[in-house]
Amino acid sequence: MNKDFSGKLPLTTERLQLRKMEMSDAQSLFLLRSDERVVRYTGLPLYTSFETAKDYISRRTEDTDKGDCVFWSIFLAEDFIGCISLWNFDEGENSAEAGYELMPAYHGYGYMSEALRAVVLYAFGEMKLSAVTADLRSDNTASVRLLERCGFIRGREHSDLLGGIPADMVVYTLKKSADF
Repeated sequence: MNKDFSGKLPLTTERLQLRKMEMSDAQSLFLLRSDERVVRYTGLPLYTSFETAKDYISRRTEDTDKGDCVFWSIFLAEDFIGCISLWNFDEGENSAEAGYELMPAYHGYGYMSEALRAVVLYAFGEMKLSAVTADLRSDNTASVRLLERCGFIRGREHSDLLGGIPADMVVYTLKKSADF
């Protein structure tokens, strides 16, 4: 597993630019995470202050520098439309968990599929991972459809607490293959 993220983070797709999240993205992150439609399946509290977004970016920057996660802002032209990450690295399984959020105005256009595919290619290529997982609420049908479209396979079901509330969860996994 290669967790040296220096200089390898900008990713480009047909329509999107993914780059390391920066402090200049704080206002956009605040808007994203202060929207109930975005956080309802995550267990994250709604952001109520701009400072919360700044603190989050500061912590993720430190985590990325230490090799504990990698966090991208997703742009369509000049517009911030969401974020995506690899985190929860498992050295034994040589895997990482993907997490993602998208501004509601951009749902339904395939942007997150495009971003997720780019991150998976990065994970299997640059990082030399064997698998990427996603652990989500089983009733998050949009996320389930996204993962299945991207080739992830439904796996273990379990219960967890999200924001202190019990939730039925499911783990999806995509293993590296000849396609990657």
